[in-house]
Amino acid sequence: MVEKRRRPEDASLRRVLAPLAAETVLAEAARALGVEAGEFKRRRRNSALRGVAARLLVKYSGLTQREVAALLGVGTGAAVSTQIRKVQAWTSDDARLRSRILRAEAALQALRTKSPNGHSAVKAYFKG
Repeated sequence: MVEKRRRPEDASLRRVLAPLAAETVLAEAARALGVEAGEFKRRRRNSALRGVAARLLVKYSGLTQREVAALLGVGTGAAVSTQIRKVQAWTSDDARLRSRILRAEAALQALRTKSPNGHSAVKAYFKG
């Protein structure tokens, strides 16, 4: 059921950042983690690579977990959710992994807010 808005402009003036291309997100994640972008599609035991890539793709590309699963070759969206949860648990114990993820997020945030003419400005569109 759809919630009623108090004022009509509440929905129409929400500021939403433009999503980044999935390839861009994977390239930045690979750079921050020191691996090739193709490594995110390889299956490995106890590896945080797919989970980190999935988390960044959902957050910065605007993809759903199901779409991320198809892109990375993971079985389902539920498997992606499990991978993201594992990474969150591992980052609480592993400072090195946490710092690499933060580095990737900072680079992606900078790309997201950089305008085509080189000036720092938020690219946004209004969703109504």
